[in-house]
Amino acid sequence: MGASPATGGDGPAFQPEDRAAFTEVVDEVLRSEPLRRGLRTAPEGTAALLRDWALASAEDVARPAAAEYRELCRVRAGGGVAGAAPGSRTPGGSGGGLLAALAVLVPLVAAAAAVIFLLLGYVLTLVETQRDVGESLVVTGWSGAAVAAVTGAAGMCRLLITARRHSKTGPRTDDRAEDRTGDGAARSGTDGRAEAARRRVAAAREAWRAALRDRAVLPYLRARLPEAERASGLSPANCRRGDGRR
Repeated sequence: MGASPATGGDGPAFQPEDRAAFTEVVDEVLRSEPLRRGLRTAPEGTAALLRDWALASAEDVARPAAAEYRELCRVRAGGGVAGAAPGSRTPGGSGGGLLAALAVLVPLVAAAAAVIFLLLGYVLTLVETQRDVGESLVVTGWSGAAVAAVTGAAGMCRLLITARRHSKTGPRTDDRAEDRTGDGAARSGTDGRAEAARRRVAAAREAWRAALRDRAVLPYLRARLPEAERASGLSPANCRRGDGRR
């Protein structure tokens, strides 16, 4: 079969997925009615030769649709939508946690010390020579018990106040619901932008394919059809069939 004439080669360079789309458009045009009418009387192999020529000079053939292809590349390059990470709320403060820990630890430590001092003090009061020391330890133990009682009562009051404050969960629940709603809205907004970007890319791709089919591939194949018929008619297989008919 004949080779495709040299072309200028100054058409747009295709990306890999777009070269596959060009091949699909060429096959679609070869199956279309305008080309099928011309190929009915053409020698065998004319369609395959036209296809080979179009694919061999794809960028040059697609030059009439270069404006649409540049638009497709521009939309595709600017179509990415990056999802912004939603901001997290900053906790109020750490002072409340420290006070709560002290409210629990101080009564426990004071109560443990009171028990130890009281036990040791009462044991020592049984010893004649250590009675004074034992009595001092007993006094210290009861003092520790008083501290444990006071701090325990203060901690209990604090717990009650905190529980009452947290029992009013309406605003905090609303805040959490607002957070969830905000996160959902952010995700929905990101998905919406991504979907809009995909639609823009699809529309630009379809516009390029239409321009490629109507203004580039179809005119090219029509113009090259007579040459392809002559080249196919001179192929050895067709010559042998012609000799057999004669």
